[in-house]
Amino acid sequence: MYLGTRVIVLSSSPTFVLDDVRVDLGAERSQVETRSEKRFADLRARVYGGIQRAKAKANAVTAAK
Repeated sequence: MYLGTRVIVLSSSPTFVLDDVRVDLGAERSQVETRSEKRFADLRARVYGGIQRAKAKANAVTAAK
């Protein structure tokens, strides 16, 4: 999220797009300043939550086999 304008959160196998997150933090970003912005925290929480949900779903499928 420091470099791009978009983050795609993918599922595990079979892979599909879980979320397409637009990173609207402006063109000029520094790791220290950007990290302190509320918008950054909101986007990070959204991406992290998507990754955790994908992992949980993959673990449930693996456990069911």
